[in-house]
Amino acid sequence: MPHVRVALVDDHALYARGLTRMFATTSDISLVLTVRSVESLHCVPCRHDVVLLDPRVSPGARLHGAADAVERSGAAIVLIGDYRAASVARARSALPHLTFLDKGASAEAITRAIRDAHASRRPGTTPNPTLPVEADSPHSPQDPGLSQREREILAWYAHGHTARAVGEAYGLSPHSVANYLQRIRRKYARAGRAAPTRVDLFHRAHEDLILADVPPVAAPIHHAR
Repeated sequence: MPHVRVALVDDHALYARGLTRMFATTSDISLVLTVRSVESLHCVPCRHDVVLLDPRVSPGARLHGAADAVERSGAAIVLIGDYRAASVARARSALPHLTFLDKGASAEAITRAIRDAHASRRPGTTPNPTLPVEADSPHSPQDPGLSQREREILAWYAHGHTARAVGEAYGLSPHSVANYLQRIRRKYARAGRAAPTRVDLFHRAHEDLILADVPPVAAPIHHAR
């Protein structure tokens, strides 16, 4: 059985350590590189056969470019992430030919996915058609259906600005901003992704790429004290 060198593109150090411990129990898979972006992946002189890529770190059009660059290098790709995240839903829709694994998948599912992806890149081999890629996971990404203004309010509130500061930037009263936040929380709750606290709202905004894709408002924003 050939040895498979894995590169991880992710920004969670704990997940990388978990994979290292997991692969230590196998004789044919090792984690040789961990980076936070695909751009960094190509800057490090380290050969790898399979890339585990979290779509969060290469959102939108960058993900297509990242996948193309990795595949041109001769390596295989396995997408990893949280089924509930909107960024993952978009990635699976845009790149349906790639295997996707939930980060909570079993060690057996992860190692089989890596072996199968590696086999699919080697001439004369055939992927295992029975690979358990967690396609039937009970978790499904749910878009809360936020309006553009709700996304903007959430982005700035999640960045740490006070309701008063956000209201001043958008010409709203603090009471109106509070009403927006209540509607946002209700929509996330209906989507099965409750966000009762400010920290929860930050995580939802991060998962749905709201922190990244909402442009700054023209009016000055005052930072929370």
